[in-house]
Parts: sequence; C-alpha cells; structure tokens
Amino acid sequence: MAVLVGVALWSLYDGTYAGAFLYGSGVGVISFLSIAATVSMLTGRSNGLRLLGMVFFAARYGFAAAALGIPAYMGLWPVGPMLVGLVAVYLAENVVLLPRVVVMSSRRAKRNSRRQ
Repeated sequence: MAVLVGVALWSLYDGTYAGAFLYGSGVGVISFLSIAATVSMLTGRSNGLRLLGMVFFAARYGFAAAALGIPAYMGLWPVGPMLVGLVAVYLAENVVLLPRVVVMSSRRAKRNSRRQ
C-alpha cells in the first residue's frame, strides 16, 4: 500500500516527496516488527527475556526518533511526508490488529465466565 502511495506522490510531486514517504513507511514497518519481537519477549517465562523486552521497548522509540530526526535535521528529506509515512504504518497497524484484540478478549471473557 505504501508503494502505491509512493508512486502517486512521485507522479503528483517528485521523487523527493515519494522517497521521504517511503523512508518514513520503512521506519514504521521496522518499528512494527520490533513490537512483535518485544511482545514475544515480554510474555516469555524467562526474566532475562522480559528484561531484554523492556530494553527493546525503549530502544524502539529511540530508533524511530533517530531514524526520522537525523535526516530531518540534516535536511535530507521533507519532514511532512516522512512523518505521514510513519503515522500511516502505525494507523494501519491499529486498524488491522484492534479488531483481533477485541475478538480475542471477548473469547477469553466467555471462557472465564464458563469456568465460574
């Protein structure tokens, strides 16, 4: 989906805006993948894995800040498309995952009510 938006930006504006959007989207995808690793570590049984999960959780925000802040500070990319790309990935993540969380929570609530 990000590639299609990038192509549209390229045709409407130029390659700089499309590249900035795709870069921001890529940072968002990498951040999203680190969320999956973090959750699997935080839910592990080992205290060492939980500690590593907490470190990954904090490092994820540092990565996103550095990955977007450094190019913005240096003036390499337009800031707006970078931020829109990152936010679009986070929004898509919530749109895709939130319904599943609601379904899983309702199933768990039904199981717990049957046990009582």
